[in-house]
Amino acid sequence: REPREPREPREPRSRQKPTPRSASFHTHAQPVHGIAACALPETFFFDRKKNGERVSVGSFAVATAGWDGDAQVHVFTDFEDCDAVTKQKHRRVDLCATHTLRGHAAGLYACAFSSPMSPTFLATASGDGSARLWDASGLWRGDLSEPFSSVKSEKKKNPKSPKTAFPCVACLRGNDGEVNGVAFDTEKSFFSHESGDSPVAPASLAAATDSGAVVFWDVASATRVSTAVGHADAAYGACFFGHEPNALVASVSFDKTCKVWDRRGTANGETRSVSCVATLTGHDDDVVGVDFCSKTSTLATGSDDGTVRLWDTRVWRCLEVLEAPHAGAQVKRVRFSLDGTKLVTAGGDGVAKTFALRKKNETAGGVRFSKNAEREATTLRGHADAVFDAAWVPNRGGRLIVTAGHDAAWRVWDLEEGG
Repeated sequence: REPREPREPREPRSRQKPTPRSASFHTHAQPVHGIAACALPETFFFDRKKNGERVSVGSFAVATAGWDGDAQVHVFTDFEDCDAVTKQKHRRVDLCATHTLRGHAAGLYACAFSSPMSPTFLATASGDGSARLWDASGLWRGDLSEPFSSVKSEKKKNPKSPKTAFPCVACLRGNDGEVNGVAFDTEKSFFSHESGDSPVAPASLAAATDSGAVVFWDVASATRVSTAVGHADAAYGACFFGHEPNALVASVSFDKTCKVWDRRGTANGETRSVSCVATLTGHDDDVVGVDFCSKTSTLATGSDDGTVRLWDTRVWRCLEVLEAPHAGAQVKRVRFSLDGTKLVTAGGDGVAKTFALRKKNETAGGVRFSKNAEREATTLRGHADAVFDAAWVPNRGGRLIVTAGHDAAWRVWDLEEGG
């Protein structure tokens, strides 16, 4: 017999990770476009399964923005439970209360808490041309073991003066068309209840609008203080960052670019000048998602061209491109984990994915995707339509993620619990 040609070595088969366990919620009548999460102070709940003992548990809240025109705030508890039969311990997440916030005259595109820990405000962005500020201090001042009053039930008692746990404190409206995204200057500011600190009060809110302008509002006075003009098409998202307190802001647009703005201009009457310091190009379609990681000085953008880009904000250059994280489908919003080691992406293919990040070396700026990023990615599969937004639940060690979908559902995922 003639000798056989040697076979080429086969690549090792990658073991597909099990889909993490999730809980699905259908509290909106139409697609859910935006989602945000915040951690709350540790509180006490009475758990009868523990023989009448008071059990200390963690709490967090999730805000959702629906195309039905409603914003909702959902309060959860998160604690360790023990199976009565197997005696095995596992984490348990329970929904305690849902509160509906009404006032917008059209669908909502996005929402944002003013801080990842006990926020003072919630902001919503709407197709009615306005952004609204809602008082969220009831989240950390109230007794979370009892549901708050809802707008719907209060309207029956007094339709002229409805009360809510989250009253609207300002309606921010300009002549800039629909508001597509909102961001606070304190979105990533932490404080400690145990140390006696007070919650961080935001100074500014950025609103990305259909006119292409990014409008900056003073939160305390609800007045427009400056406007960033330069995008050639609708602006869809924004985020604050910078070594000086919130001096720089990044915005993304349907003009396929991400622009970086410096807000340190000299005051001019009631307004403050804003200058563009960088225009980041490379995407071939609408840029929808943007997020900044202060720990690594890295900016991430997600685009309808199906790619994710990482940018070094020290020199304004692209560090890496993830070509098709969602099998060529559109990439919507992107979010860094709080420790900067992971990135979650929301995709038009109906899934969200988490990717590991790595530093090239200790001296190099920015981060890259891990060498086997796509093969080792965790896929969050369960939505029946496009996933438009995703967020990490703070202070849960990167364990919990929430997602919002066009199937009118939103989900809470536990990355440590396989499905």
